[in-house]
Amino acid sequence: MKKFGPLLILRVLTAILLSFVAAYPQTAQVQVSTGVLEEVSHEKIRSILQGMGIEFTEASQDRFSGFRLRLDGNDVTLENQPSSLQLARCFSGTSELKKVNDWNEKFRFGRAYINKDSNPCLKWDLSLEGGRSEASIGSFIKGFQVTLRSYNDFLANEGPTPRINTPTPLLMSFRKSSSATTKVKTHFGSFVLWVDSSKWKQDRSNSEETMEFVHVAGEAHVRVITERIGLPIDVIRNAVLATAQKGDTTTKITLEEKRLINGREVLAIGFESTSNQVRFVSLGYYYGGSSGTIQVVGYTVKSAFERNAGVFTEFLSGLEISDTPVPPSAERSEMSNSSSGPGLLSFNSGKMNLHYDESKWRQTPSPDPGRFLFRCVPGDGYALVVPERLDVPLESLLEIALSNAQKQDPNARIISKEQRKVNGVELWFLKLEVDAMKVPLTYYGYYYSGRSGTVQVLTFTGRKLIAEYEKDFMTFLNGLHIEE
Repeated sequence: MKKFGPLLILRVLTAILLSFVAAYPQTAQVQVSTGVLEEVSHEKIRSILQGMGIEFTEASQDRFSGFRLRLDGNDVTLENQPSSLQLARCFSGTSELKKVNDWNEKFRFGRAYINKDSNPCLKWDLSLEGGRSEASIGSFIKGFQVTLRSYNDFLANEGPTPRINTPTPLLMSFRKSSSATTKVKTHFGSFVLWVDSSKWKQDRSNSEETMEFVHVAGEAHVRVITERIGLPIDVIRNAVLATAQKGDTTTKITLEEKRLINGREVLAIGFESTSNQVRFVSLGYYYGGSSGTIQVVGYTVKSAFERNAGVFTEFLSGLEISDTPVPPSAERSEMSNSSSGPGLLSFNSGKMNLHYDESKWRQTPSPDPGRFLFRCVPGDGYALVVPERLDVPLESLLEIALSNAQKQDPNARIISKEQRKVNGVELWFLKLEVDAMKVPLTYYGYYYSGRSGTVQVLTFTGRKLIAEYEKDFMTFLNGLHIEE
């Protein structure tokens, strides 16, 4: 049983402290550069266009700079102002105002108008407020190129044009290489990697969650990490950032954007970091879905990254996903504001599900990856779901829970302990009283362990408030459904 101890101790301790983390967010001690631009110089725009292989001419005056681009044979102007970028294209000939208004009503991207010469035009703005990465600026230009084609067809078409309902053109899209014919199934989750076996060899790994690949030239490496718990993409992002901050104070993010990989949206993050006095650069794809979470990260020394960038992109583009993505925490919060319907949290490969009332409970980002934090709306009641893939003896789990509560508060005690049958499954119900950092708290929790894994579902609030939240806590706890 000792081998389970450290993991469970850490997680139970996290449960005790999470209420303070949620109520009083901590300021990060390490300032990490995100590679985000809030104002783009004329030289930077030139560099981006050159990197995209776009033909252009340029002009610059004071704080205004302009470029004339050739996109699919169209002359497009790019204006760079202090806090925004604007792309525009005007066509020869004339168009009726009704036709232009019809575009603006039916299409989401690009604003149509008629200029002073009665020519139909299309323009698209990108605000730099809050910052943009170089890659997002490239996606902005590519998106306008795609929309421009639709606008051209629209002007030439007398009949109605289908409405664009998806922001897909804004995302850079990648497909697996035709030479990637070797299919590699990940240990966990509905994920597949298509690999070019003439370029990449699978290396030995130290754990079942991890797969290692090395390029035949010896400079490029890829690590694949899968877990059975599906995490929202924003939680994954925060966890990746937190890990980077802890490991190296000189770490900086060089890229952060969403991409379409074989038709599925993933988060792409690039890092620079130092290990053993050697500077490394990495590029990774991150995704969380109903079958689990996957990280595919390519890395090499900084001096070798540029010449291997295409090699990494080709490997990463072999990722194939066939499950349903986990909605981001922010989207779940918005759903809670607009709907009083049932919420669903699924974990442990779908064998455990928690049904809850979205009008009363709002999922919030958890600082501890793999744990799901909720807050009762409105108020000071909290809930935490801690799933494990391990089958841990229940008595041992309860002992560890109490032992670690007593490390926080020597006088912590179980005030009620009973075995219950909830939705057809036997589990333990505990009530605990803990003075955490001199704040008196009361916990109501369900504890289960079996073939589907282990889960702790904890609800907690201040001791004086427990009577107010008891009904909501029990309703939340009783939403737990387990498939044995």
